[in-house]
Amino acid sequence: MTTPATGLLSNVLVVSEDPGFIVRVQALLRRDGVEVRGCLGPANVPCALKLEGVCPLAEGADVVLVDSPRSGSFMYEWASMPVGNYAERLARTHPEVSVILCGAPEGLSGAVGEVTHVESRAQAVDFLSALAARAA
Repeated sequence: MTTPATGLLSNVLVVSEDPGFIVRVQALLRRDGVEVRGCLGPANVPCALKLEGVCPLAEGADVVLVDSPRSGSFMYEWASMPVGNYAERLARTHPEVSVILCGAPEGLSGAVGEVTHVESRAQAVDFLSALAARAA
Protein backbone atom coordinates (compact mmCIF):
# COMPACT_ATOMS: atom_id res chain seq x y z
CA MET A 1 0.00 0.00 0.00
CA THR A 2 2.94 2.27 -0.42
CA THR A 3 4.62 3.82 -3.39
CA PRO A 4 7.85 2.06 -4.34
CA ALA A 5 9.80 5.31 -4.71
CA THR A 6 9.01 6.86 -1.33
CA GLY A 7 7.46 4.12 0.81
CA LEU A 8 4.63 6.52 1.69
CA LEU A 9 0.88 6.38 1.17
CA SER A 10 0.53 9.14 -1.40
CA ASN A 11 -2.37 8.42 -3.79
CA VAL A 12 -5.88 7.16 -3.12
CA LEU A 13 -8.73 6.69 -5.59
CA VAL A 14 -12.25 6.84 -4.13
CA VAL A 15 -14.99 5.25 -6.25
CA SER A 16 -18.37 6.42 -4.98
CA GLU A 17 -21.68 7.54 -6.43
CA ASP A 18 -21.71 10.18 -3.67
CA PRO A 19 -19.51 13.15 -4.64
CA GLY A 20 -19.86 14.56 -1.12
CA PHE A 21 -18.17 11.47 0.31
CA ILE A 22 -15.30 11.85 -2.14
CA VAL A 23 -14.83 15.48 -1.10
CA ARG A 24 -14.86 14.56 2.62
CA VAL A 25 -12.16 11.92 2.09
CA GLN A 26 -10.12 14.41 0.06
CA ALA A 27 -10.29 17.02 2.82
CA LEU A 28 -9.38 14.53 5.54
CA LEU A 29 -6.40 12.93 3.79
CA ARG A 30 -5.07 16.14 2.26
CA ARG A 31 -3.90 17.14 5.76
CA ASP A 32 -1.55 14.14 5.66
CA GLY A 33 -0.27 14.99 2.18
CA VAL A 34 -2.26 12.26 0.42
CA GLU A 35 -3.62 13.01 -3.05
CA VAL A 36 -7.19 11.76 -3.41
CA ARG A 37 -8.82 11.36 -6.80
CA GLY A 38 -12.49 10.59 -7.22
CA CYS A 39 -14.62 8.59 -9.62
CA LEU A 40 -18.42 8.45 -9.61
CA GLY A 41 -18.32 4.78 -10.57
CA PRO A 42 -19.32 2.76 -13.59
CA ALA A 43 -22.97 3.80 -13.33
CA ASN A 44 -22.31 7.50 -13.93
CA VAL A 45 -19.45 7.65 -16.39
CA PRO A 46 -18.18 5.43 -19.19
CA CYS A 47 -16.11 2.92 -17.21
CA ALA A 48 -12.75 2.02 -18.71
CA LEU A 49 -12.51 -0.99 -16.37
CA LYS A 50 -15.77 -2.32 -17.73
CA LEU A 51 -15.10 -1.38 -21.37
CA GLU A 52 -11.34 -1.91 -21.71
CA GLY A 53 -10.42 -4.10 -18.75
CA VAL A 54 -8.18 -1.54 -17.00
CA CYS A 55 -8.82 1.58 -14.95
CA PRO A 56 -6.51 4.49 -15.78
CA LEU A 57 -7.55 6.22 -12.54
CA ALA A 58 -6.34 3.24 -10.50
CA GLU A 59 -2.92 3.32 -12.13
CA GLY A 60 -0.55 5.07 -9.76
CA ALA A 61 -2.91 4.72 -6.79
CA ASP A 62 -1.70 3.03 -3.64
CA VAL A 63 -5.25 2.26 -2.50
CA VAL A 64 -8.67 2.23 -4.18
CA LEU A 65 -11.62 2.69 -1.85
CA VAL A 66 -14.84 1.37 -3.41
CA ASP A 67 -17.93 2.74 -1.65
CA SER A 68 -20.90 0.43 -2.16
CA PRO A 69 -24.23 1.87 -3.23
CA ARG A 70 -27.07 0.85 -0.85
CA SER A 71 -28.31 -1.68 -3.40
CA GLY A 72 -24.92 -3.41 -3.53
CA SER A 73 -24.68 -2.85 -7.28
CA PHE A 74 -23.67 -0.07 -9.59
CA MET A 75 -26.68 0.39 -11.91
CA TYR A 76 -26.45 1.79 -15.40
CA GLU A 77 -29.60 1.91 -17.49
CA TRP A 78 -30.58 -1.76 -17.90
CA ALA A 79 -27.30 -3.27 -16.70
CA SER A 80 -25.94 -3.66 -13.20
CA MET A 81 -22.58 -4.67 -11.77
CA PRO A 82 -22.40 -6.01 -8.21
CA VAL A 83 -19.94 -3.85 -6.29
CA GLY A 84 -18.04 -6.93 -5.12
CA ASN A 85 -17.47 -7.99 -8.73
CA TYR A 86 -16.28 -4.47 -9.56
CA ALA A 87 -13.84 -4.46 -6.62
CA GLU A 88 -12.54 -7.93 -7.50
CA ARG A 89 -12.01 -6.89 -11.12
CA LEU A 90 -10.03 -3.85 -9.94
CA ALA A 91 -7.88 -6.06 -7.69
CA ARG A 92 -7.28 -8.58 -10.50
CA THR A 93 -6.36 -6.04 -13.16
CA HIS A 94 -4.31 -3.82 -10.82
CA PRO A 95 -2.56 -6.26 -8.44
CA GLU A 96 -0.17 -3.51 -7.29
CA VAL A 97 -3.09 -1.58 -5.78
CA SER A 98 -4.83 -2.43 -2.51
CA VAL A 99 -8.62 -2.41 -2.90
CA ILE A 100 -10.93 -1.67 0.03
CA LEU A 101 -14.67 -2.25 -0.31
CA CYS A 102 -16.91 -0.52 2.21
CA GLY A 103 -20.56 -0.91 3.03
CA ALA A 104 -21.42 -3.83 0.74
CA PRO A 105 -24.47 -5.79 1.86
CA GLU A 106 -24.09 -9.50 2.61
CA GLY A 107 -24.34 -11.86 -0.33
CA LEU A 108 -23.13 -11.59 -3.89
CA SER A 109 -22.09 -7.95 -3.55
CA GLY A 110 -19.63 -8.67 -0.75
CA ALA A 111 -15.92 -9.01 -1.37
CA VAL A 112 -13.95 -12.22 -1.55
CA GLY A 113 -10.35 -12.89 -2.45
CA GLU A 114 -7.87 -10.02 -2.60
CA VAL A 115 -10.23 -7.23 -1.52
CA THR A 116 -10.30 -5.84 2.03
CA HIS A 117 -13.88 -5.51 3.24
CA VAL A 118 -14.97 -3.01 5.88
CA GLU A 119 -18.52 -2.51 7.08
CA SER A 120 -18.89 1.25 6.87
CA ARG A 121 -17.57 4.45 5.39
CA ALA A 122 -16.37 5.51 8.85
CA GLN A 123 -14.29 2.33 9.20
CA ALA A 124 -12.84 2.83 5.71
CA VAL A 125 -11.88 6.43 6.45
CA ASP A 126 -10.37 5.44 9.80
CA PHE A 127 -8.34 2.73 8.06
CA LEU A 128 -7.03 5.18 5.44
CA SER A 129 -6.28 7.80 8.10
CA ALA A 130 -4.26 5.26 10.07
CA LEU A 131 -2.27 4.34 6.96
CA ALA A 132 -1.61 8.00 6.19
CA ALA A 133 -0.56 8.70 9.79
CA ARG A 134 1.88 5.76 9.75
CA ALA A 135 3.37 7.05 6.51
CA ALA A 136 3.74 10.61 7.82
